[in-house]
Amino acid sequence: MLEIPDVDLGDAGNLQLCSEYVKDIYSYLRHLEGVQAIRPHYLEGQEVTGSMRAILIDWLVKVQVHFNLLQETLFMATAILDRFLQVEVKVHTLAKYLLELTLLDYDMRCEGAPVYSTTSVRGGEVDL
Repeated sequence: MLEIPDVDLGDAGNLQLCSEYVKDIYSYLRHLEGVQAIRPHYLEGQEVTGSMRAILIDWLVKVQVHFNLLQETLFMATAILDRFLQVEVKVHTLAKYLLELTLLDYDMRCEGAPVYSTTSVRGGEVDL
């Protein structure tokens, strides 16, 4: 196991916090970072260019700001998008935007944020 300081040592008496598993959890997350890493230069030779990805990420940031979402929601949607884009898949541009909406909707539901209809997105400051 990795030598990680037990930041939850003071919570050892609370069984609901599961502080005895902290080192195992961090070790597993560190393992996942290596296994699920995004390849360098994964957009080379892909239909989606770096500028197209930048436009999608800019739009995601606008949606995050507009709906006051957590930063983790944006990070999760970006990570899922990058993992999707590194696989060689031919996808129509509209499908990419629908993918982004699906990712955001999923993350918003996990975050517990109110779910908005597509008309509220179109009618606000966020352009689809």
